[in-house]
Amino acid sequence: MNKKSKDLPNHEQMDFADANDEFAVHNLADGPTDSEDDVGDPNPNWVEADSESSNGESNPPDNFIVENPWHETDRAAPSEFLRSALFSPNRRANQLMIGERIATNKSTELTIWGDSRTQFDLDIWMACVHLARFGLPVRATIPQLLKVAGRSPGGTADVRVRESLELLGCFQVKLTVKPKIRTFGKSEPKPAYTFSGHLIEHLSWERAAGRWDYANLALHPNLAELFRPQRRTHIPARVRSQLGDRPLAQWMYAFLRSHRTVFPLPVSYYQNLSGADSSVADFRSRLQKALTLIAEAGLIYSASLRKDLLFVQRNKPVVETAYPEDEWSVRSPLAKRTQTTKGEKQ
Repeated sequence: MNKKSKDLPNHEQMDFADANDEFAVHNLADGPTDSEDDVGDPNPNWVEADSESSNGESNPPDNFIVENPWHETDRAAPSEFLRSALFSPNRRANQLMIGERIATNKSTELTIWGDSRTQFDLDIWMACVHLARFGLPVRATIPQLLKVAGRSPGGTADVRVRESLELLGCFQVKLTVKPKIRTFGKSEPKPAYTFSGHLIEHLSWERAAGRWDYANLALHPNLAELFRPQRRTHIPARVRSQLGDRPLAQWMYAFLRSHRTVFPLPVSYYQNLSGADSSVADFRSRLQKALTLIAEAGLIYSASLRKDLLFVQRNKPVVETAYPEDEWSVRSPLAKRTQTTKGEKQ
């Protein structure tokens, strides 16, 4: 019998058999965590993670339920997933990988088994996680999942959702985050941990009298370890929908969102990290278009290229500096208004 959840008034939930397959999270050390992450070697080109520290770890619950669930208007994903090509910005991935390591930052190892996934799959998976975050199994039709994912129904979307769910159920990841003690600022240790398992633990289809079948799905409880507040990134649902079916813009914004501050990094770094399957010149052109879309939507303050290094200002700086050597730049509407006002005053 279906029951309405008080926490999720708009989504029907149902109980079904527990999934008992092996699922592992190892080396979850006790103690405070350091929310800052480096990208590359220790030098000015490091990136500071956008997360809050928490004290200690607790034993996992008997079902998937996240600590401090996010708001209804947000979606969430593990930060380390968003800083890799796990969900590729290539429109059609489907490249079979068996125990293959993909590019991540130096403190992380990410190995995958299965067909590579796309930003469309990320939207569908975040929708599943969003519905399951309060600890209840999910029962939803494909149009319901598309609505939560911010994707439009019709066309091939319905077929893609069914395929996406089934492949996510087969898809297995192993994430290893190395221990780290910072040598500057706060020197609190960041504990190591390893997660191994499927992105969807259980999936079955329920025949319905109407046009749409119901997808019954469940996530393993240990997957919640990756959704602790200090390990996850929140993305406003309206932004994912606003960026539409533009995979590189979606990937880039998620990457930027997973950090407090983004320091200058080479274009080739983003190409490698995203798993883009094009030449450097083509990727640079696509990256410029993606950043233009992000800036014009007001999601960052400005971005520019200088000597093939990408400079991104997420928020309005206290003091703006002009860089005449910019090879390319894009500014948000706020930045353009600020520049116009400064020009009028002069």
